[in-house]
This record gives sequence, structure tokens and C-alpha cells, in this order.
Amino acid sequence: MRIKFFLISFLISSFAWAQHPYIDAFHVEQVAGGVFVQWTLKEGSICQGTQIERRTESDLVYVQIGNIEGVCGNVTEPVSYTFLDTQPVLGSENQYRLVLGDTGATEGVDVFVHDFQKKDYILFQEPFNESMRLLPRKAGFAARKYEIHCLEGKLFKIGSVMNSSYTEISLKGMVNGVYLIVVIEQGVAVFSSTFMKLN
Repeated sequence: MRIKFFLISFLISSFAWAQHPYIDAFHVEQVAGGVFVQWTLKEGSICQGTQIERRTESDLVYVQIGNIEGVCGNVTEPVSYTFLDTQPVLGSENQYRLVLGDTGATEGVDVFVHDFQKKDYILFQEPFNESMRLLPRKAGFAARKYEIHCLEGKLFKIGSVMNSSYTEISLKGMVNGVYLIVVIEQGVAVFSSTFMKLN
């Protein structure tokens, strides 16, 4: 396998709070299979239908990509909803908002949707964070593990790749420096990347 070295340091999810009187939390993130949209309506908030809308950097207006019909919310308790956008615009910032019946729209929440470009994994790392995320292009159930090596070749850490939207990898206990991560599926190295640990 030809090893390609690159560093990706992007925030892969976005949150928003208190942007609409009915919304308690609004969250979007790139996952295997698209962009996951999740929101919570506050207790006592009710609306007639919810539209999920999206626009990109080149769009002037939002486009409806989903709809929840009927009464949304509950008088006595908060209610959470989810939506999966299976066709986000790749390699671009996608902005999502909700239109809550006749009560108006939320503010937009942005997430950059990375284009895997036939790579099976992308490594996300926030600067000065004690963890990073390994995101698979698609969910899989084959036995997978990751290995982290220092550049001198010494094995530093081994872990399992979760069969979910991403695997959270702790960097605690690692000294500052450049490392190599390798993902192994059924004994074969299928992905590798360098990353930098900074405090």
C-alpha cells in the first residue's frame, strides 16, 4: 500500500443553542452516510410540522431536504428529533436550518462536509485537543483496529475501530510530536495518516 501523509484538522460538527424560542439544542455533524441533523424542542413548545432545509456557500436560498408532518413537540417534556441528509454537497460548507411551522426558522448551523475522494477513512483533529476522531466512509462490521506509531517506528498504542459513525481516539499521555496512525482490516493496512500532538 502506498502511504500518503497528510494532516486534517477540522471541526466535524456544529452546535447551536437558544437561536429560536422553541429550540433547546440543534446539532449537525458529518457521519458515515451523510450529515446527521439532531434537534430538541423545549418542553411546552408545539408547532405544526417541521421542514429541514439546507444551503451551501454558492446558494442564495435554502432548499427543503426533509419534512416532518403533523404536530411536533410536547406540552409536558422536551422532544428530540433526528434527520439524515444522505446527499450533502461534498467538499463544501453545508448550512442547515429548521422551519418550525408558522413560528419561523432557526438560524443556520454550518458543517463542512469532507469529500472522501475514494479514501476509506478521514482523520479529524482539533488543535490542542486531547482526542481525535477517525471517520469511516461507510460503516463496516469487519474486524478493524488502529495502531499509532511514533515516527521512529515504535508502536505507541493499539485500539479497536468502532462499528459506528466515528471512533474517538484519546491522545492523553502522548508527548508532543508527529505520529503515524494505521488502520488495519483483516490483517491488511487500508489507511494511514500522520498527525501532530500539541498541548
